[in-house]
Amino acid sequence: MTIPQAIEHLISKKPGIRRSQVAEALNLTQGSLLKIMREEKDLPFLAAVKLLDYFKISFEEFVGMLSREQLEQQEISRLKHARRMERRRAEGDIITTVRADELEHITGLELMTTVMEVLRGE
Repeated sequence: MTIPQAIEHLISKKPGIRRSQVAEALNLTQGSLLKIMREEKDLPFLAAVKLLDYFKISFEEFVGMLSREQLEQQEISRLKHARRMERRRAEGDIITTVRADELEHITGLELMTTVMEVLRGE
């Protein structure tokens, strides 16, 4: 099973429960839960902990529901980033130098990626 399939399985075992209730219990918006269910977004760690508590199952039980492929799969955010970088490389849009004034406008993962690219000489 995938994570979304496991969540659906848990929901189906609890009569009368709706996805909106699950989203609220996980402190997620319904849109965020929908993206997780469509495998467009990773299940955040704290939401996973709340999921286990809400359905009263152990971590081992939940992981036992997941397939080997699911457990070995890269995070969705990493896959999206890798695809974006491949596309940028194909378009020749990779930054090879970064000026100090440009660093102010680059944040988070993009900053780390840019620095790593410069260090690797890509």
